[in-house]
Amino acid sequence: MELIIGIVVGIIIGLVVGTLIFRRRYIPIGNLRIDRSDPTSEPFLFLELGTDIQHFQCKRMSSLFKDVAEDGTVTYSDVNRVQLINKESPDIPFRNGFGTRLIDKMYPITLPYFPADKKFKIIVEEFLTDEKNGDFDTVGYLQLILPNGEVVNLNGYFKDGPDGMVRIEHAEYEERKANRIDKK
Repeated sequence: MELIIGIVVGIIIGLVVGTLIFRRRYIPIGNLRIDRSDPTSEPFLFLELGTDIQHFQCKRMSSLFKDVAEDGTVTYSDVNRVQLINKESPDIPFRNGFGTRLIDKMYPITLPYFPADKKFKIIVEEFLTDEKNGDFDTVGYLQLILPNGEVVNLNGYFKDGPDGMVRIEHAEYEERKANRIDKK
């Protein structure tokens, strides 16, 4: 009997420690107040009022944000659920807002939210075609690896435009790639 109790305690401690180390959640993130009589128990903290969107940050999970549009539409974004991997330097993952917004549109977050153990991984290719544009001016969003390992071809190509990145066709992307400037 003592052996069984010891095994059970070991399993429970292993689960708790593993959860804490890997920052997993026992309880999914919800949109309900913990104490309905206390307005400060709201799960999302108001950050700022944009031109037409209110921005909130989750109190329990600092990487989770909620945006409320003027028409009442609510969207959620977890900046930690997406990882970009440059095809030419796969050992240095990074993240950016464009990749996060892309995944938010393709796979919107709904509440209750329980983050996956693995991230969405976007395979990208970046290069420069004009030195005045800095580090890169052309980006290809090639593939998406879902948390379950499934691979989705994205084939989204963009170049630097006057007001940010603009979508281009695959032929223009390949032409720009043929004229790329290798960084030193």
